[in-house]
Amino acid sequence: MDMFSLPDDVFRSHILTFIEMKDIAKLDGALTHRETRKRFHSKIEFTVIPAIDNLEIDADVAGWLVSRKICLEHMKFSTEVTDKPLIEMESVFKHVQTLDLYGCVNLTDQSLYSIRRNCLNMRVLHINSCAGFSAAGLYDLFEMLKKLEYLDMNNLRQLNKKGEVELFTALATTCGATLGSFNCSDTFGMNDAGITAIASHCSKLINADVSYCAKLTNPTIIHLAQSCKTMQSINLEGCRKLTSTCVSEIALNCPHLLDLNVSYIDRIQDSCIIDISLNCPLLRFLAACGCIQLTDESIISIAEHCKQMESLFLTQTQLGDASLFAIGEHSPKLKLLDISQCDHFTEEAVMAVVEKCRDIETLHLEDTRHLTDATLVALSQCSQGLLEISLDYFMDGTAAGMLTLVTHCTKLLSLYITGCTYVTDEVVIAVANNCPNLEYIDLTGCVLLTEAVLPVLAQKCTKLVSLTVIQCPMISSEAVDVAIELTDASIYR
Repeated sequence: MDMFSLPDDVFRSHILTFIEMKDIAKLDGALTHRETRKRFHSKIEFTVIPAIDNLEIDADVAGWLVSRKICLEHMKFSTEVTDKPLIEMESVFKHVQTLDLYGCVNLTDQSLYSIRRNCLNMRVLHINSCAGFSAAGLYDLFEMLKKLEYLDMNNLRQLNKKGEVELFTALATTCGATLGSFNCSDTFGMNDAGITAIASHCSKLINADVSYCAKLTNPTIIHLAQSCKTMQSINLEGCRKLTSTCVSEIALNCPHLLDLNVSYIDRIQDSCIIDISLNCPLLRFLAACGCIQLTDESIISIAEHCKQMESLFLTQTQLGDASLFAIGEHSPKLKLLDISQCDHFTEEAVMAVVEKCRDIETLHLEDTRHLTDATLVALSQCSQGLLEISLDYFMDGTAAGMLTLVTHCTKLLSLYITGCTYVTDEVVIAVANNCPNLEYIDLTGCVLLTEAVLPVLAQKCTKLVSLTVIQCPMISSEAVDVAIELTDASIYR
């Protein structure tokens, strides 16, 4: 039995969903035996393929899909695609549920018109960074998306010049009963009226990302919290007009909150974070980077009351040892901790977290003072499940301490040691020998390294994606050229 003899459902689930569309198109062209081609076409024509990993549709694949009348439920387009392929795909759009146009800067309202006419069952839409879409084109599209559950429209800078109340009112009134996730991050023109329209009609909203929408004010976020009481995730990062008042309202109205980001809001104070800790016991993610008014009192309260906490981003804060001791004592499920660029922690407090939070997978300690090899040794003993660590400018360590770390933390996927001028070839070769799954390594400014490390990393770290050796004076461009031939990774010098 060959694969074309498989039942249709088995062929789709076991063959089509595990190979890229380009490969299917190539197979179509490679089959020369008439009967075999006929059997292959009978399998794929008018077939609705539920999902294909790593699928990216360019103009050629789009043409092939149309020629074979193949319908996909999930479509992700190449950033180079233009209007013409999308317009020609009208006949295969009817089953689309997920449409990803991220970064498709060449598309215009002509594509939106085609989508509007044919994608009536769409549930997930990504149009982030699509600079060619106008407010009028989006308005017409939103009026038709009655089943939309997820909308990502971040970085639509073209919406800056005027209020877009009508646009978001159309969105909210059309899919208010279904919309659960909304992302308008980095849409600087987003104003209070737009978010108020969303909040007023989309009571089932559980995820909202309005980060860096700098015009938003407290009353709007309060209205969002009071209207969407099942909210689980809200990202307010960079909304500089906000204060503690609206965050306290989120605490009072959204008891199911899991994720909260209030980074880089200057007026965030202890009171609102304490309110979050007392009213949102399921909280698992908190980002308060750059919130310089926070003191240990608020983080202690978070540690004591939010027992599900997994991720804490506290970079560029004025927090002290008491916060870390509380985290170590009360946050056994912690998987990620970022305390980079914090000057008030001692090594004893950092080690308390390392020794007690043994499930940590990601740790950011870059540009953190007072840490020595003792921290690296503790990590090697207690955090052997570590997947990512950033030790940029870890100035008081030594090659011996770093060697201990990479010898024992063998699951590392990412290692960042910019500016660690004591790192030697021996350390990097130990990384290559002990961390076979490594994907990212940044050795910028590791001035003692020689060209000997490149072929070892290239050959032993077969999953490597990115290697950075900027400001490594003993590594020549010629050596990098040789290493490039040994790996698929990007090498930056």
